[in-house]
Amino acid sequence: MNVDGLDQTVTVTFIEWKKKKLKGTQRIYLCDGNGSALLDIPAELPARNIIFTAYVCWDDFKNQDTSAALAILGGEDMGAKVLDAGRVAIREQLKQRDLERRAEAVEDFKAEKSYPFEAEPKNAPERAIRKAFDIVATAATPVLEKMDVEQRRFSMKLMRVAVETDPSAVQKVLREVLRLPEERINVADWPGLSTITRLRPKSPRPDETCVPSSSKSGQRTSREADHEYKTRP
Repeated sequence: MNVDGLDQTVTVTFIEWKKKKLKGTQRIYLCDGNGSALLDIPAELPARNIIFTAYVCWDDFKNQDTSAALAILGGEDMGAKVLDAGRVAIREQLKQRDLERRAEAVEDFKAEKSYPFEAEPKNAPERAIRKAFDIVATAATPVLEKMDVEQRRFSMKLMRVAVETDPSAVQKVLREVLRLPEERINVADWPGLSTITRLRPKSPRPDETCVPSSSKSGQRTSREADHEYKTRP
């Protein structure tokens, strides 16, 4: 990992755990160059249910002037800059894992035919709806996984209707139908939902005549493993 003004090696190790609620997870460990932990702090990073531990290793964390204890206080010293750079690297890894897990969940739903879309999206509105649906479905995966296939199929159809017809109703479906934990219901931060209304074609007024389009629209009808990632110069 590169840090401005620093020529020494800094290594960030990111470990994602398969088991939930392990002791020492969701924390960043500040280590010396040999990987020996000097102290640890809460990660305080948006993880979207990813259980992880991260290690920022830099040999000068053991020195008095650039110690790990000084680094967590912030400021302009090099130790604080190394920690800040480590947080950025960890945040980027979390974003990448979120995208990968979203794709994995969607592929699982497609394989068992509970995914409520068949054809690929063909235009901007359909792509916006599909992206939003995948994000919502991924957020609901912990609840959906506990259902049998038929229940999951029905629940995902409800989610599709909510996303397609009234994105503001998604919260209600997640909260009252799926009973998703409140901390996972944060629709305002899910990209895609806010753009659906803008991109969705307007419904005709009662006095308007609907003329069929000459082009036929397309039909719209987790596995986890331990992961370790290292960022080096």
